[in-house]
Amino acid sequence: MLAAGLTPSLSVDTETATAGDMFTQMRTAYAVARRDRLEARNARPPVSARDVLRWATLQGARATGLERRTGSLTPGKAADIILIRATDVNLAPVSSPADAIVLGAHPGNVDTVLVAGRVLKRGGHLEADLERARRLVQASHEHVLGA
Repeated sequence: MLAAGLTPSLSVDTETATAGDMFTQMRTAYAVARRDRLEARNARPPVSARDVLRWATLQGARATGLERRTGSLTPGKAADIILIRATDVNLAPVSSPADAIVLGAHPGNVDTVLVAGRVLKRGGHLEADLERARRLVQASHEHVLGA
């Protein structure tokens, strides 16, 4: 895609076939892009961690037709934000936020999650009724299987 001048996007739709978190997807995409560049004998410009972070955010929103509502921190867009603890041992000290996120971060580093401005995770803990969620998932599972 890069060689053809296209900008990719990243997403996850089958957690049974690959890791379900975007940190793993970004790290994999970065590694594959670097490998492809080396195999092409440096014929292409290098891919940066910032490029890959854009593929997972704004480009993901563009690919799904949601770029007017989400994908970047812009006034008027939904406040969909994750806050990552930069002081965690696997990230500190952070000299490049994009490099830290793409190359080192994992779901355990996520401190706070806001979706449309609503806090869903704070201090590393979900702000949800997990028991209710488990019951709903179980009911859905049974419904799908016809149990």
